[in-house]
Amino acid sequence: MQAGVLGCYVRHGDKYYEATEYPLKDYLRIFSWILDDKVITSCPRSAEFLEPFKAQLPNLQSTHRIYLGSDDAAVLEEAKSSFDMIYVNVSRLSKRMSLMKVSKKLGAKQVVMESLLNLELLMESDAFICTWTSNWCRLVDEMRMTVAMKATYLSLEVNKHCPRFNWVHGKGAETPDFR
Repeated sequence: MQAGVLGCYVRHGDKYYEATEYPLKDYLRIFSWILDDKVITSCPRSAEFLEPFKAQLPNLQSTHRIYLGSDDAAVLEEAKSSFDMIYVNVSRLSKRMSLMKVSKKLGAKQVVMESLLNLELLMESDAFICTWTSNWCRLVDEMRMTVAMKATYLSLEVNKHCPRFNWVHGKGAETPDFR
């Protein structure tokens, strides 16, 4: 993958059973904060948390390139008009279909191969945005930090106002969400 790609996975499939789904606009807000350098002025303490990543931000800001993975086709359609998008044209079915039903409909091999492709592309991205309530997103984040050797790269959780840093970059402290 090219340098300067901000990776993101918008989990909308069966996740609504377990946790709050964030609409694409919440992800887009974080993209804008990072890509346009607005996060530093709009979120208290963000400058402190972003300090270790200052050298990476110009590369992300100069490309405005996003890899977007999602199990929801509507998310991709909505996002195409906002950013230079990279995505994989994988099978996307009904938004509310459980993973077991998807596996049955597409076949386990197809689901696994598409998941591995998404995992690889997200691991290669230079920054990552997701929600830590998703096991998939936590897996990607931990694989990025270990296998991809990107523990020193930016990794944020989407939320309504100010992005939250993962447990490594946030030093175990909750990043406040100023509503």
